[in-house]
Amino acid sequence: MNALLISAVVVFMTGQGMFGKNYTIKNGGRGVFVYSCISCLAAAIMFIVTSGGKLNFTPEFMVYSLGFAIAYSSCGIFNLMAVKIGSLALTSLVTSYSLIIPTLCGIILYNDPVSKFLVTGLILLGISIAFVNFPSKNDGALKISFRWALYALITFVANGFCSTVQQIQQKTFDGGYGKEFMIVALLMSALVAGIAALLCERKDIKDCVKNGGMYALCSGGLNAFVNLFVMILVMNMNASVFFPLISVGGIVCTVIVSTFIYKERLSLMQIAGFVFGLGAIVFLNM
Repeated sequence: MNALLISAVVVFMTGQGMFGKNYTIKNGGRGVFVYSCISCLAAAIMFIVTSGGKLNFTPEFMVYSLGFAIAYSSCGIFNLMAVKIGSLALTSLVTSYSLIIPTLCGIILYNDPVSKFLVTGLILLGISIAFVNFPSKNDGALKISFRWALYALITFVANGFCSTVQQIQQKTFDGGYGKEFMIVALLMSALVAGIAALLCERKDIKDCVKNGGMYALCSGGLNAFVNLFVMILVMNMNASVFFPLISVGGIVCTVIVSTFIYKERLSLMQIAGFVFGLGAIVFLNM
């Protein structure tokens, strides 16, 4: 069951990246807040539907919803901005690395085991990041800009914090209030994104919804299941096991999609970075 859930998370996360990339292509990079608002609403609705109406809201988990909403909004917006100006493959790689944050949280807060494999994995992770960001003289290879690096860094921190808040919330409430927690957080995120869209993208809203609204809806639906499955896994597996598994699966799937669908070409150094990244995730999982 756990293997099936992890596989679903990997596939759905890859699908999210593809929908986001297609949205930016269709709208020429416009409508970041529109996309975030629609996807958050879609995810919230999906949680409401899957709950079967059996919901119990309590003020006790609201602080967790607020923290998740801030991180989730930041992750969604800056991830889309990073994909807009850079590579889907490299952006997704950085996002995958962010799962190291909840992994370390599991070790520090919940006494997940520490081993020599963890240390080796972290070393390989550092090498991987250095290789991926190594400047290339090959004009055909993907380049790393300061703006992309900044957006990717914010995405890294925000995505890691999202999973950490989920983990703490589920552990604190013994697996309870998961859907309620997510519904409140997603509605908060949708409200913030909606206000931002009205203030910053008013002229583009109609076109963006027409050209890419379906991509945002589909991404939100997949995101709901990703978060639902992660909350289930949090209660059934050590964070130091399933987060790295999600990472390595996400890297493999995204590289395949980026190479064969979006025709993104990586330099040899960047390819080596991916290989070291895979090695890092493997060791982190041992």
